[in-house]
Amino acid sequence: MDESDPEISFDSEGNCNHCSRAIPNYHSLLENLPGLERKLENELLQVKKRNKNSKYDGVIGLSGGVDSSYLLHLLSQKGLKPLVVHVDAGWNSIEAVENIYNLVDKLELDLETIIINWESMRELQLAYLQSGVVNQDVPQDHAFFASLYRTAVRMGLPDVFLGSNMSSESIMPQSWGQAAMDGKNLKDVYKSQHNRKLQNFPTCTLNWLNINVELGLRLRIHKPLNYVQYDKDSAKKLLIQEYGFKEYGNKHSESTFTSYYQKVYLPNRLGIDKRKAHLSALIVSGYSSREEAIKVLNSKPCSDVEERNLRRFVSSKLRVSEERLLVFEKTPIKDFRALKYSKFGMLITKIILKAKLIKRNSGR
Repeated sequence: MDESDPEISFDSEGNCNHCSRAIPNYHSLLENLPGLERKLENELLQVKKRNKNSKYDGVIGLSGGVDSSYLLHLLSQKGLKPLVVHVDAGWNSIEAVENIYNLVDKLELDLETIIINWESMRELQLAYLQSGVVNQDVPQDHAFFASLYRTAVRMGLPDVFLGSNMSSESIMPQSWGQAAMDGKNLKDVYKSQHNRKLQNFPTCTLNWLNINVELGLRLRIHKPLNYVQYDKDSAKKLLIQEYGFKEYGNKHSESTFTSYYQKVYLPNRLGIDKRKAHLSALIVSGYSSREEAIKVLNSKPCSDVEERNLRRFVSSKLRVSEERLLVFEKTPIKDFRALKYSKFGMLITKIILKAKLIKRNSGR
């Protein structure tokens, strides 16, 4: 990590604030691994009991990436049969789609694919590009989680499994983006550019999220990869061997738009290379050395040919010229808080997350 995160700080020994926070947390995970694995077994047992009268042991979001794919494999090994939910926002890579079908077919699980209305998605994606806010992945992320959570509520399944994990995601600067789940902000970004209300798009408010998800009144979120020693490279090898898993590129590149956003848009517009955060997390968890990471960063996020191909593909999908996309890549930065957002919802979210952190730390 470096000053491409404007909020970064370093102590007298040269350690940055990201490592000062992430290293103790990950070391604590390793030290408590046997207890965490027992806790996971108990947690999954409770999931089966809660869903004993249902066909499914909760729901799992599957993107076709390594994390969610390995999580599905792990749950299957533990004897669970969740409903697999995939949200198609129009940007799936061919490899991701093949991975999804290979997994559910071999594991003999049911798959529900939620297809987002493409015109709504396209217009919302353009609104974000035109607005100049930093996090251009909000439309996809919001669609994914709003659809997943609302499917769980609709199906009466209180348990949701996510592939989020400390091993590969312990570091990510807040300054590089914004929270994706504020439906009020998302709708205002759309309205600010199209002068009409967003329709035919799955949304949720922070208040709904806080009540139903963060406070667990209707949904319980499980992140089992934080209860095991998760080695992403080993997981990928297993997936290739067992399910014919297909490579799709960098982290989160199972979405073509995310590939463009991380490899082209962020480096060109803001000088942000998200590989720095992804590699830093792997260094913290011991799955990469700093020297290996620096070698990776010595090359550009993508070649000139790949950059042109990604820009051409995205401009074609969004039905705008490549020249206009280049203009978006130079649009002045706009703080998302210049638009309507849920101040109260954000405050409550912070309070809940802080209380959870205190409770977790006190239980160590």
